[in-house]
Amino acid sequence: MVIDDDMKIHFQDLANLFEAWKHNPRNVVGFMPRWVDGVKNRRANSTHNLLYRSQSEDPEMGSFPKKRPHKGYSLILTKALMVHRDYMRLYTCGGESEDLRISISSKFDEMRSTIHRIVDSSLNCEDIGLNFVANAALYSLGKAAPLYVQPLHIMGDFGKVQFGKGGLHQRKSHMGGRDQCLNQINREFAQISKTNLPIQKKFIAASHVDELTTLLTMTRYHDHRKRLHNDCTLLNGHDDGPCSWDVPSFDLAFKAIYKSL
Repeated sequence: MVIDDDMKIHFQDLANLFEAWKHNPRNVVGFMPRWVDGVKNRRANSTHNLLYRSQSEDPEMGSFPKKRPHKGYSLILTKALMVHRDYMRLYTCGGESEDLRISISSKFDEMRSTIHRIVDSSLNCEDIGLNFVANAALYSLGKAAPLYVQPLHIMGDFGKVQFGKGGLHQRKSHMGGRDQCLNQINREFAQISKTNLPIQKKFIAASHVDELTTLLTMTRYHDHRKRLHNDCTLLNGHDDGPCSWDVPSFDLAFKAIYKSL
């Protein structure tokens, strides 16, 4: 489980995420998808430039019906995700994974080196880099690495609380830097795979069976119009809900039923 220390997520959703990941251990499974737009290059046979979309909805809130949803999503943020531990070693060292029975070809070593340089110098894009490493492991299988799990409960994001100068994401250079590293890594990925960052066209929908049981259903992606997190901006938190400082009891036994397409 990879989770930022400023995120508050309901225990039931964590249980659902774990169940979804057990059925999809080769995917980067999480709650926060992100979309990428392609900008066509006029030169023939050249890779497309990519634009990182920072919004939490698809289409962007307030833009419908002028903008239509994407055909799928390309990234899962590391703010809240579950990933097989072997991906951490593949991200760091490359090579093979015995548990997952996948490998990172040595042809992608320069891409991994690029990711490490970017992250070390900018303190940015480690989540984009992890998605690319997972895609590099899966590209020969023709699969996209990210997999979005729909949460049942609104998540609390305390990342915008103003402690001192605020978080790294509040720097003016943050979003521009993500566009830059996305394209730099994508160029090296495309040289090997002959394709841009893949698009995931499926997601895992969640619905209540009863108070403690969730039905998880792998289904086709269509859109993502509902905002599923609250920005918690008060130092003392709110009285209740996802932005409260209160932590719920552990004594509830949540369970999930998984159903594939």
